[in-house]
Amino acid sequence: MDAREFFKSYLPALEKALESERTNQAFDALGPDWYIEDERKREKMYLFEEKNFEQYKSIFEKVALYFDAISHGFKEIDGINIEQFKEELKWNILMYREKYVSPQSKDS
Repeated sequence: MDAREFFKSYLPALEKALESERTNQAFDALGPDWYIEDERKREKMYLFEEKNFEQYKSIFEKVALYFDAISHGFKEIDGINIEQFKEELKWNILMYREKYVSPQSKDS
């Protein structure tokens, strides 16, 4: 699985996770992996993330921090209001979509 294929599935799943009403309920936050229905694809995505964590650390860490904070009912992450952090994560989604998913992107 290359970066283009990964982010083509990961970003919409992440958006669904962020939009889900369940992300607002402590101890019941569902991360993006819950929104990848195809089990084989989900396994490939786990492997991609594990293998490429350092390269895409900025988004993977933000996602992990956000969903961990939501699941524990925290109002801040590293001194940043949780809603502001969520907006920054949404901005990251746009940047990754532009780089890896949009038709004119060349990176993979």
